[in-house]
Amino acid sequence: MPKQSFAKIATPLISYAGSATVATVQTVLLNDVAYLRVTVGTQQTDLSFAVYSSVGGLLEALNQIDGVTAVVKNAILLTKATDRLDAIKTAADLTAAGGVTVRSLLDAVITAINTLSPWLSASRTTAAVLVKEPVVFASKALTYSTSVLPTFDQWQMAFDALKNVPCHWLTCLSDADDVHQMLSAHVNYMSDVAFQERRGIVGIPSGSANDDALAKAEALNNPRVSLVHQGFYDLNSDNLMAMYPPMVLAALLAGMMCGVTAGTPLTNKTVAVSDMASRLRNPEDTDVLLPGGVLCCWRDYQGNVRVLQSVSTSQNADNFNQHEMSTGVASDYVARALREAVAPLLGAKNTPYLPAQLKAVVASRLKQLAIPEPLGEGVIVGDNTSPAWRGLTVTQALDSNRISVQVSPVIPNNYIGISIYDVPYTGTRA
Repeated sequence: MPKQSFAKIATPLISYAGSATVATVQTVLLNDVAYLRVTVGTQQTDLSFAVYSSVGGLLEALNQIDGVTAVVKNAILLTKATDRLDAIKTAADLTAAGGVTVRSLLDAVITAINTLSPWLSASRTTAAVLVKEPVVFASKALTYSTSVLPTFDQWQMAFDALKNVPCHWLTCLSDADDVHQMLSAHVNYMSDVAFQERRGIVGIPSGSANDDALAKAEALNNPRVSLVHQGFYDLNSDNLMAMYPPMVLAALLAGMMCGVTAGTPLTNKTVAVSDMASRLRNPEDTDVLLPGGVLCCWRDYQGNVRVLQSVSTSQNADNFNQHEMSTGVASDYVARALREAVAPLLGAKNTPYLPAQLKAVVASRLKQLAIPEPLGEGVIVGDNTSPAWRGLTVTQALDSNRISVQVSPVIPNNYIGISIYDVPYTGTRA
């Protein structure tokens, strides 16, 4: 990190303009307590950082000493002095021209390290009160401890923490069945109880057979959770071909779902990987896996890896809203859109006119959702014969109003059939 990175640093200035010939300032540590020692002539004053903890308090105490003046160029008066200021390890002459400048280079280095990466953490130790400024040293590789798999309780803590985080897609970097069940329970609770519709994709252990994948999908049987059992090959950070487990493919597919508009399926979408670790036979393998709730990727004859169909683990293959992830996402989007539309009326006076107002707001939002792309969102679809939404009612009771409506979320075009009829050529020659 270049020194120019620390240009904006705190610079308290301490000077002496009295009659004494000797005036110095120094940071000392007495009985594990840091002091700022000011010596003017034969008089010595020790200002405890425990008592004068803030920069502003320390400057105020310095200005109480005859002949000593302390000012700060930056507005850091409320910050903790021992955390912000570099130490003065050797006695500095306050009578010198310009006085003594106290910098905060160490604090700037710590701040820079903590902002470089979420994986790096720097903090100031107790002994750092005697560190004058960062020391330039040769580069050294960071060490790390042996990776330990998170425990069940730690996974539960992670899912509990996610209850306060707005998100729509989850992927757990674990191939353990119990963690997958925890994710399944989490997305169900957040969607059905907490009004935070969520979905997830999980990856089972590498090398799992098709039958194993079908059994695990049946065990989950959740329209909000998809399952993959294929790993993939791609270049790693060293530009070498490496195999990545199915849970990484799950994270990749979840990212793809986040990157498309609501209701857009992953069917036939290209996955930016080099190859699949296990190649499925289409349709021999895939016609069994897809109805069984296993999301499949296939390397086509042109060498491109594509998603065959973005299905969930739901065993109800005849219900698009449950089996097709994109259709479920469209339904979730409608629910969020309607909640946001009526949110300004929450807390309004519950008069006999409020249901009509709610109905008008919801109808207006549904019309917007039904406008096809690119002019609209195209989340629900319909025509004059079969409208995109119908049966909108608002029921008022006591302090609540319940809105009910039937919508037709968009479903994917998973198949295109082509019929060709051959007839012999016949003709006459004049």
